[in-house]
Amino acid sequence: MARPRDEYDFSPSTTTLTPSEKLYQYNQVVTNTGNVPTASIETFGGTASDFIRNPTQEAAAIAAGVGTKAEIEARGGVNASGYYGDSYNSQTSLTDAEYRAAVAGKTGAEQGAAINAALEAKMAKNFPSGAAGAGGGASGGLGSMGGAGSSGTTGTALNTGTTSELAIDVFRKTIGLFMGEAEMAKPWVNTLYTSVSKYYKGGASADESINFALQDVRNNKDMTDFTNRFKGIYALQDLKVKGQAVTVPTIAEYFASESKMGDILKSSGLGELATEDFLGGVLGKGVSVTEFNNRITNIFNKIDFAPEEVKSTIKRYFPYVDRISLAKALATGEKGATQLAQDVAGYEVLSAAESQGLGGTQISEGLDLNTATNYARAGLDYQTALGKFSQIAQIMPVERKLAQISNKQSIGQVGIERAIINKSASDLTSLQDLTKEEEARFQGSSGRFASKNRGAGQY
Repeated sequence: MARPRDEYDFSPSTTTLTPSEKLYQYNQVVTNTGNVPTASIETFGGTASDFIRNPTQEAAAIAAGVGTKAEIEARGGVNASGYYGDSYNSQTSLTDAEYRAAVAGKTGAEQGAAINAALEAKMAKNFPSGAAGAGGGASGGLGSMGGAGSSGTTGTALNTGTTSELAIDVFRKTIGLFMGEAEMAKPWVNTLYTSVSKYYKGGASADESINFALQDVRNNKDMTDFTNRFKGIYALQDLKVKGQAVTVPTIAEYFASESKMGDILKSSGLGELATEDFLGGVLGKGVSVTEFNNRITNIFNKIDFAPEEVKSTIKRYFPYVDRISLAKALATGEKGATQLAQDVAGYEVLSAAESQGLGGTQISEGLDLNTATNYARAGLDYQTALGKFSQIAQIMPVERKLAQISNKQSIGQVGIERAIINKSASDLTSLQDLTKEEEARFQGSSGRFASKNRGAGQY
């Protein structure tokens, strides 16, 4: 039986990952932790020590104005081949030895062509047709074209807009990794390639080129399939233009967020929502991965596992048909996780009151949602509220009767709530006074009956 897949292991598992998920997970480990996943790096002939920083190249990058020392440091340095540490990937980038072998004895454009050929050969070996996602690759794919078949110093620190070219065949394969192999032969791939190449030749990095191209082709009717894939990015760009405080991700960041959100949905049994279309809509509303995780893992799961009484109350205020419609509403709604959590907590307290017949829809002085929410903010949860309102239900008829006997105004449910839940001093005093008066009546009554009975020869 296949064993479960851990976060960074691509050996056989019961979980089927898309190529983009595999690529994202693989490179996140390499880039963020420096740990190369077993069962995938060896498969493609790489080693954890493939990337070696080169002081000479780093100095050249600084001298060329490509970046400051701090910026280069933040990206993990530069190796002898000119790759940044955070964009280098041993499966899709040339090692120093491979780079030296490719450019040996060549100059100018010949070097670029030779590097193209070496990269294409490596891609063909590591990602043969029909097995493109079988182990890992460049982080975010389209956002990390460096090492994905680009030429010369593609995706490196030293692309200054010389004779560098992007290899169309490798570009197609990269597109195929993320959008499916069927997309590789579509006409729009050539249009995108032309746009990306234009920026790359002008001196932009590979990451910058692909993101510039995204905007460049937005209104191209021949690019509908591609632009629909990234509708979330366009939606965020529009919000940014309108002055909203949102962050517009790169394509690589978009893929990464989409993959993480998909994992969150699957872990909550909502895998059918882990689609490009649905998640594109979520991302387009400016919902971050952290916010999405809070809405699904914390809010949705809390409702999903709540007692039926609580669910019944929630549905009156937050209508939903089933689990899927609830998850959609939570993920795409205007309310954030913090507000949703407060709302759900209020519904729970209200449900507890209603279980004792003390809700606003049941009696005139019953608990309303606003007060229930305030109680929840003060720390009352469903189980605690059940105990409190059970106590209140027992006290109410006794307090009403004693107030009537003492010819006093009853403090009612509201006053008893304040006494039991808020520990209101004045309301607690009112209850204590009624109790003392009843005790006094009982003692006085006992004395009179005792005297009378003693006169009758009894005691």
